[in-house]
Amino acid sequence: MGQAAAPVLAGIGAVSSLAGGFSEARGLDAQRQAAEYRAKNLRLQAKQVGAENVRDLNETLATIDAIRSYRNVSIDSPTAMVIERTRKTRSQDVDNAQRLEIMQGVTDARYQAKTAKKAKPFAIIGGIGRAASSLAQGFPSGGGNG
Repeated sequence: MGQAAAPVLAGIGAVSSLAGGFSEARGLDAQRQAAEYRAKNLRLQAKQVGAENVRDLNETLATIDAIRSYRNVSIDSPTAMVIERTRKTRSQDVDNAQRLEIMQGVTDARYQAKTAKKAKPFAIIGGIGRAASSLAQGFPSGGGNG
């Protein structure tokens, strides 16, 4: 009974190995899709941060202009121009730093998606290899019965 059961058990092991390979491939597809979705959302977040920073800068400059106007200080004086230029530079530096951090996340997510996509065929091949190994172990090799 032990020898008769070996091929059956090998067949079951092979089917299980194939199923495991295809299941792993489906999991890698899900990881790829999740990473692509994350990259897409992070790119949108970078655009939103940029727009918010521009809005904040414009509000700040408008407030400075309003205060200067209220105090009867020239809006286009050299001092006002330096203040505006400095404020724009600092705002741009903050914007660049924030967007760079977000874009690093985009790069990471793209890399994860690419890695999962490249690993998928190897998961299937691995399942096939494990199935073949299981079948090979279940059937005695070699020469004859006796």
